[in-house]
Amino acid sequence: MALFVTASAQAALYGYTDERGVAHFSAEKLDARYQLVLRDDTAGRFGAEDAVPAEAAQALQQLLASRTGAAAARSVYGYLDEQGQPHFADSRQDERYELIVRDGEVINSRWNPIDRRKPLPPVVASGEPPRKGLLALVEKPPLSPAAKTALRDAARKHGLDESLLHALMAAESGFDIDAVSPKGAVGLMQLMPATAERYGVRADAKQTVAHKLTDPRINIAAGSRYFSDLLKMFDGSMELALAAYNAGEGAVQRAGRRIPDYRETQNYVKTVMQLYAHLKPAAVSRLLTASTSRGAKPASRVRMEIAPPSAERDSGAE
Repeated sequence: MALFVTASAQAALYGYTDERGVAHFSAEKLDARYQLVLRDDTAGRFGAEDAVPAEAAQALQQLLASRTGAAAARSVYGYLDEQGQPHFADSRQDERYELIVRDGEVINSRWNPIDRRKPLPPVVASGEPPRKGLLALVEKPPLSPAAKTALRDAARKHGLDESLLHALMAAESGFDIDAVSPKGAVGLMQLMPATAERYGVRADAKQTVAHKLTDPRINIAAGSRYFSDLLKMFDGSMELALAAYNAGEGAVQRAGRRIPDYRETQNYVKTVMQLYAHLKPAAVSRLLTASTSRGAKPASRVRMEIAPPSAERDSGAE
């Protein structure tokens, strides 16, 4: 399955933990509870059309590696000339130079996309838990052994990246198996009962569909199949699939196969992509480097080859 990552993800991630210990994430500060978790000083974006060629980024890394002592903490300014050759200086020589490195850290996304994204150091304020703990929830989700097995199996079956599913769950439910949205979406992957029925989840004499969706195995099986089908429906566009998962495939179709102009949906797509970029920065960075090293101008979409499922799909959710 081919996935496409577009370049619209914004460069900040906010979050908080509620009184039940459930994490909430957003690409924008929705209210006073949300605190900055990840930052990008340049408001850069991965897959940026103006990313420098791999050779220029490597030249910068060689310069930084050669610095020792006080020189290691100096700022670096630079630009690319008409031949694509990089030029560096410790100060801004003229209008061509842009700030690339501050205090020894690459902060300009053109010169080091994705990899320079760093979590903020642990901060405790107003009784909130350390912000780093919010990211730890994403990196090592508090899932039961049954849920972890279901997630691994679903990712393999549908050719999806487990890290992407982690990011989706973090944004959807904060890994709360009992989560129920105001609209009635249930469980880890926040499925609507009507959607789950499309994937074989049926009510019986003992349990409603909504109740069955609190079982992480059923929730993950149905949710992963749904997201996999959305990827196929939208030609592998990860962002459109996420938008459809949030707002419904009809909303994306009516928007001309674009992300609908709903603030909630646009924020949701950015949030999931930010979480995914945090979990898999090296993979995305390698893709960008490979693209530029071949001499091609980076496109606004990056092709990610995902291995095909190892087994055929079941006819319905388990």
